[in-house]
Amino acid sequence: MSQPTEMYKRSLSGSVGAGVGALFNGKGRTYYILEHKVSSKYHKAGESQEIIVDQIELGRDPKCQVRFDESFQTVSRRHAAIVRDGERWKLIQLSHTNTTLLNGHPIKKEWYLQNGDEIQLSVNGPKLGFIVPTGNRSTVGSIGLSRRLSLFRQQALRPYKTAMTVMAVCFLLLFAGAAYAIYTQGKKINDYEQWLASSEKKIEDMQTENRRREAEQRQREDSLRMDFDKRYKELQKNVSPDIASLVSNVKSSVYFLYTEYYVQTSEKLVKVSSSSGTGFLTNDGRFVTARHCVQPWLFSFGDDDDIMVNAISEATPEKVFSKMVAINSQGEVLNFTNKNFTVDTSEDKIIEYPFDNGFTTNIRIALYIDGLKLNNKKVSSTDWAYAQYTSDNTRLRKGNIRCDKDGSLQLSSGKETYVLGFPAGIGFDDGEKQNTVEPIYNKMNIARTGLNESGMIMVSQGVAHGNSGGPVFVVKNGSFYAVGIVSQLMSATQRKENGVIVQQQQQYDELVPIANIFKK
Repeated sequence: MSQPTEMYKRSLSGSVGAGVGALFNGKGRTYYILEHKVSSKYHKAGESQEIIVDQIELGRDPKCQVRFDESFQTVSRRHAAIVRDGERWKLIQLSHTNTTLLNGHPIKKEWYLQNGDEIQLSVNGPKLGFIVPTGNRSTVGSIGLSRRLSLFRQQALRPYKTAMTVMAVCFLLLFAGAAYAIYTQGKKINDYEQWLASSEKKIEDMQTENRRREAEQRQREDSLRMDFDKRYKELQKNVSPDIASLVSNVKSSVYFLYTEYYVQTSEKLVKVSSSSGTGFLTNDGRFVTARHCVQPWLFSFGDDDDIMVNAISEATPEKVFSKMVAINSQGEVLNFTNKNFTVDTSEDKIIEYPFDNGFTTNIRIALYIDGLKLNNKKVSSTDWAYAQYTSDNTRLRKGNIRCDKDGSLQLSSGKETYVLGFPAGIGFDDGEKQNTVEPIYNKMNIARTGLNESGMIMVSQGVAHGNSGGPVFVVKNGSFYAVGIVSQLMSATQRKENGVIVQQQQQYDELVPIANIFKK
């Protein structure tokens, strides 16, 4: 609560006297700071104003030490005062029309201030923070002499500018010599104040210029850095990749894949056939290959495969299965069954298969080459399979092959691609060294931009059987990225016109876009 004190009255001792004391005995005097929270004509938001005299007034009157311009219509000309009371400071209400708020609460007459209080001149009026410095900054002596002179002029002399002028005239009339001395001294002080003001302006101009130069320097550095990055990326595009190093980085994640598939008849387990292919391990822990390496019985069989037909009929699909062994150049062995793999069955067909005895059965197929001569082109885009666990339910480690899903859908004609795999089993027990597992490298070119009508990537140079399921890479940012899976071999037949060959037989290949396996 406030305590009763003498009624406030502006005094020369509280202003000029206290100001002189602050100039010559700063070490023994405390002061406070008003922090402006709103910008005005005379002060900016965030500006701190040290108060070294014992009494000040706040308002729109030119005599007020803390002055606000005419745009603040709810601030009275003499709105409030802050006066010293012993070692404390007190906020006093002066205005008869507009209230003064302390921490959001209006004061009736006066109230003691605490460090951190917020003063507001009228509702929605300007706000100031009241701060009492502590430690080494707690006394006026911590403020430099030139700054104290400036504060003395602004705070001690401002309310008595007219009175000081009248007194100077009187002294001039009564004491000409003394008045001359006072005038001379006053001129020196004025000159000194002007010099201080000019110095402060020069320092401020120098600081502004330094900030401008620093900003320009940062802008130049940023521009040079961006230009360097751009040129570096352009150089990277033109640098021929070291394919041998790229192959070395990923070959341990390319596996020779051996598949055996069986049919469980009523009498015994029958091994139908075996095949070899390729698989690879991605950096998210997937073993990827072609679906026809995992479920070959759905892609091709002949007229005499009655055992197989019976096995893959819709009535007994569980009677056929495959076992796979994968091995890489590091000697790592992985074991799978077809049940470990995720596949896409959306393009499979259910057809009626006729036996010679006239009996028919429904069977599921993907691509049927012999017998009924059915060719399902759309199934090409679903010729993929991936596993994340081995047959003993061990989760796969992460490989070194990264995939470019988006890039696989928009390859341009002529783009070079690189293949690693085991064509016809070469690279595995190929006679060079017993149990050698070294994938064979080949280079191909994209034959057409984008995907063909079957949703496949076409390449103009062929690979052999055994590459099926292997990765097809492009170089991106100096690294290999898988964009496709080797699927099936195609060929263009020879054509003659008037006995002249106008088209030779040519082999080309279709690749499953790597993006297809991420649709599920």
